[in-house]
Amino acid sequence: MSFRLAELSSNSWVIANICNKYHYSIINGNKLLLQSFIQSYSPDSISAMSDLSKSNGMSLYHLGLKLKHEIPSENIYTKYKCGISHSLIKDVLHIPDNVIEDMMIKENYNVVHNLGYQIFEAIYRNT
Repeated sequence: MSFRLAELSSNSWVIANICNKYHYSIINGNKLLLQSFIQSYSPDSISAMSDLSKSNGMSLYHLGLKLKHEIPSENIYTKYKCGISHSLIKDVLHIPDNVIEDMMIKENYNVVHNLGYQIFEAIYRNT
């Protein structure tokens, strides 16, 4: 488990990574790591993001974090190493939903479906 500051001027932290090794587990290992971090750094809050294509967020829930909000699924259009989201095209260029995917496929963009994200947070002090 690794952490990073959410902003340099605050004591709010983000869980940057939680890694597990296949077929290995330490009972309550993540909870023990989080408790040790809280004792050592006394954070005001800790937040984390769960990618719904890889997780259902239950591990964060079991760590005591609460679901703050969800970022809905959408299509991402990629070409080379660049990507643009469906919502950005719709909001900035004001192109109707039914036209966007056909237009992007015609321009040789690959369509990647993003399943969305969940944002979790635990507040330890009033900020």
